Amino acid sequence: MLTKDVALVACRGVYRKAASGYRRQAAVLREASDLAVGDTVNCYVRLVEKSSGRLTVSRERVDTGSLRKERVAARLRKQIKRGTLAPGKQRVATVVNYVGDFLQVDAGGILADIDAPDEEDFSEGDRIMVRIESVDEQALTATLSYVGLDELEEGLEE
Repeated sequence: MLTKDVALVACRGVYRKAASGYRRQAAVLREASDLAVGDTVNCYVRLVEKSSGRLTVSRERVDTGSLRKERVAARLRKQIKRGTLAPGKQRVATVVNYVGDFLQVDAGGILADIDAPDEEDFSEGDRIMVRIESVDEQALTATLSYVGLDELEEGLEE
């Protein structure tokens, strides 16, 4: 055990190259307070650190979609903490879908619907500027609004 609930486990069938040949790869298993030395458990690879080759494993099957969501949520929390995801800030967003009078956009992990301006035509994949109007820190969502080219130019002159 590394700490009271984190264990270092030896992985059967996973080896790494060493000076003396190949050695069994060790991995970090979190939430392992119920394990004792010598216990055998089935684990699934959750994270591979590319630079060191270290593995983090889990006892539950890993859904890659949920891992991506966890990473996005961690990044958004960090942006909120640093103040880069705050009301009044502007950021680039990608148009995911154009439905009626609304644009569905992805602004760096924040998915939102915004009012589409009448004078412009949009298609999937277009990059636009949006302004953050409000942020819900618990749900990690935000209200966004479209920033037109004329508003961008006004902001540069000030």
